[in-house]
Amino acid sequence: MIAKVKRTIQKYEMLQSGDRVILAVSGGPDSVVMAQILYLLKDDLGISLHIAHLNHRFRGKEAEEDARFVERLAQSLNLDYTSGSKNVPDFIDSRGLSAEEGARIVRYQFLNHVAKTVGAEKIALGHNANDQAETVMLHFLRGTGLRGLGGMKPTRGKIIRPLLEIKRREIESYCEENRLEYRIDSTNREFIYRRNKIRHQLLPTLEGYNPRIIHTLNRMAEVVRAESDYLIRDTDKSFKKIVSVKDEGLIEIGVHDFLSAHKALQRRLIRKCFARLTGSRKDLDFGHIERTRLLILKGGTGKRVDLPGNVSVVKSYDQAIFKKRGQKTEPIWYHTKVHIPGATTIFETGRELTAEVIPIEDLGEEYRNASENEAYMDMGKIELPLYARPRCHGDLFRPLGAPGRKKVKDYFIDRKVPLSKRKDSLILLDQKGIIWIAGFCIDDRVKIDDETREVLYIREPAIQPQGNLC
Repeated sequence: MIAKVKRTIQKYEMLQSGDRVILAVSGGPDSVVMAQILYLLKDDLGISLHIAHLNHRFRGKEAEEDARFVERLAQSLNLDYTSGSKNVPDFIDSRGLSAEEGARIVRYQFLNHVAKTVGAEKIALGHNANDQAETVMLHFLRGTGLRGLGGMKPTRGKIIRPLLEIKRREIESYCEENRLEYRIDSTNREFIYRRNKIRHQLLPTLEGYNPRIIHTLNRMAEVVRAESDYLIRDTDKSFKKIVSVKDEGLIEIGVHDFLSAHKALQRRLIRKCFARLTGSRKDLDFGHIERTRLLILKGGTGKRVDLPGNVSVVKSYDQAIFKKRGQKTEPIWYHTKVHIPGATTIFETGRELTAEVIPIEDLGEEYRNASENEAYMDMGKIELPLYARPRCHGDLFRPLGAPGRKKVKDYFIDRKVPLSKRKDSLILLDQKGIIWIAGFCIDDRVKIDDETREVLYIREPAIQPQGNLC
């Protein structure tokens, strides 16, 4: 069994020579065997060990006896030892958590604190193959995707699980053969916990259909984890391609690229956007994902779906916007004088404008094919100085070629410009009003005509194309 544990450590590259490892020891057979085997392997692996034990205060004197037992075990192995105590019942009551979830949160907080205090690189947990099978079934019964069917990962950050390929009966046999003492948690027999029902009722029943059910579930979990990891990498590539993270509270998905993605990838992108905003996938279920997916695929502009975690998804023309409800999305304010000629940097946003004055005889016909990030205007019709600022409520201008003036807001609506891009719009003004909406259109008042003698040429190198010059 020692060789089997070593193979698992090497297979998943759990440890490196020189690592200091926290052993999470509850006193049960799994953690006791893990401590004993890693103690026997420590010189071979070139690692040092530190035992940590947390009293969750669920079982009164029984839990106190567990702590004393683990302290004696650490002394017998001549290993450093840290103990802690936390009133988990009060913790879960104050936060409305289940006993299992609350205990897990507190336990990981404690173990990470110990690791940081002693400078440990890894935290070893005693989960075995039966625990893995139970976890997979637990996720299956709750309803899950590939992530849940993959069960517990052998390694995750600092966490390692050296016994994950060892069955419980192997651990119990090792204890008996080596006369190892251990503690029994009386709550492991209480059927108020779903995991205990799976352990003592469901899996024994399934063994009547498949005597190797523990092995089968573990093998399936390993296969699923590998395929899930592949899909995660594929999702990350697609996320970088079609998703734009504007700030901590605003994310956009390009609808056209989303439509071309496979349905499975669409769902993963939605989960990733949600997790990016909230920090987790907690409370996001299949129904939420499907409603969001259908909004992006078929919803009209202005339609929205509210998700857990105070997140809303709003359809805006060719964009789907994920945002925290109540998130302020007003543009950063600036009012910057534009140098003519020369370069002007808007320090608040990092944007830059360059301007020059060109005699009409040197212009040629290139202005007729101006790109979205440049403008050619009649210098004689402009009243200096010029200023750049964001769009303001009530802004009016006369689009090039239009019969009259209209609100900039209405111009954007007519052009089906997404809300987030409207927020980022840059307005260039002279002393009479707007002369250019960067990336979109000049004002008809400053157009070039037969009387033009000098042309003001302005461009914004960093702007993203939004439309054609009117």
